[in-house]
Amino acid sequence: MYQIMLVEDEMLVRESMAQNTNWDKFGFAPPHVFENGRQALEQLESVLPDVVITDICMPFVDGLELARNIYEKFPDTIVVVLTGFSEFSYAQKAIRYHVHDYLLKPVSPKEFDQLLENLSAELSRRDNRQGLYSRAVLADEVLKDHFFQGLLQSDTAQELPEATLAAGVELGGRFHAVALAALPQRPEGFDAQGHRVAQGCAPAQLRLLGDQHVMLIVSGDETAELMARTAAGARHLRAVMQEAEITAPIGIGGAYAGLDGLRQSAQEAQHALGYAFSTGETLLFDPELRKSSGSLQTDDCPTAAQIASTLQSGSGSRALELTGTLFTCMRRRRVHESECRPVLQRLQILVASHLTREQLLRAPAMLLPQQGYALEEVRLSVERLEGYILQCQAQQNDTPAARCGRLAVAYINEHYADCDLKLPDVLEHLGVSRSYFSTVFKEKTGQSFVEYLTNLRMEKAKEYLRETGLCTYEIAERIGFADRGAVHAADPRHYGSHDLCVDQRLDERAAGQLDGVHRAADPPRQRRA
Repeated sequence: MYQIMLVEDEMLVRESMAQNTNWDKFGFAPPHVFENGRQALEQLESVLPDVVITDICMPFVDGLELARNIYEKFPDTIVVVLTGFSEFSYAQKAIRYHVHDYLLKPVSPKEFDQLLENLSAELSRRDNRQGLYSRAVLADEVLKDHFFQGLLQSDTAQELPEATLAAGVELGGRFHAVALAALPQRPEGFDAQGHRVAQGCAPAQLRLLGDQHVMLIVSGDETAELMARTAAGARHLRAVMQEAEITAPIGIGGAYAGLDGLRQSAQEAQHALGYAFSTGETLLFDPELRKSSGSLQTDDCPTAAQIASTLQSGSGSRALELTGTLFTCMRRRRVHESECRPVLQRLQILVASHLTREQLLRAPAMLLPQQGYALEEVRLSVERLEGYILQCQAQQNDTPAARCGRLAVAYINEHYADCDLKLPDVLEHLGVSRSYFSTVFKEKTGQSFVEYLTNLRMEKAKEYLRETGLCTYEIAERIGFADRGAVHAADPRHYGSHDLCVDQRLDERAAGQLDGVHRAADPPRQRRA
């Protein structure tokens, strides 16, 4: 629907036109109505009317002043003036401001309908002309894209001349060389930056192929000079990418004559780009590239399945280590993208399979695109995904029972030297029941409270015996077994079925236990009397 503004200071005329006209019949939306030119001017940019119908004589801003402002700001907007003045001077001014039509009031409904019909036809013809132009421009760009994309195909040699002619592609010079870059994303302001890159090594042109490849075509009459300009253009392109914090591998083909030579250079650049993927460097095509590159099919290179299995087992640090080793193998051996990408995609699938559907939906965008990324970008993506999975695993393991077990162990480790430490003290500290604690603590440590406390004290006793010259009774005091006269029995059997702190004198039996610990910790030492 076309937008129309109706500007008229006489209320009866304004309301009659607005309410008694079948606007939809002529392809117009209901009009935006204003009572003077100043109001209309204030709303021009928000309404963006296709047609303005305005009276000439109005307060503040008259119709002719309104027409002048419309022509200056929106020259494509059609203006029609309505007036009760028939003087020729008004008509002259209206023509000067490119007013489309000029009607005398009062305007009959039949005249007004005819006006709207004419305006609708004029707008339709204008849309058709603009549409044809836009489609022509679009078709031209589509042909050019088809041509440049076709350079990377092996079966287009016969189609190149015709396609070049049809697309209006101009190539200066006898020889041509191609630099091809892979991008993970299109940098902001790339069109202007790309234009400067092409200007810096002219005659040249730079084309964006899809969203993830950039092709630089450099032409000239001397091959050595041509290759030097192509290399300079590649360096400039890399600098543009680095400013946008993008790692962009680049492949460069050789210099060849004619359109067939252009296709050959493009395919060589594509081949070199495949090996530059793993290093993120600029790589000139060499027929021996395949021989100088390595493979992932070796015993020292981790597989995607190994990494995923390690991650599943809960060994996050080991999984990250193996991931680093995999990427190091790719980079040092300059493995071709065709071998790297299936491995990387499988790794992501296997790693992501450890996430629930909800976790995967909440995960950052970490999956690899089908093309474009340099290996370093892939490494960061995989490591972010692995880190996210470790985070999810930690959250899953942080259950109330797990927290209770951790807090219990921490409390016992802190208070083991207290000879009055009893199970009720731990239960009170945690605020849990005896039965719940027994289940949780057993699951956490594999021992009962008594077993854990006794073993902890025995290990501490061994440390004192190895590292100090303290006597056994001094050690007993420090680990919570005795305070010269009172002792916790070191033998779990003394607790029976109850977790009690038994008071008794340091007798021969207790001393013998500690002496045994002493001998186990330091057999060569002479036990003190």
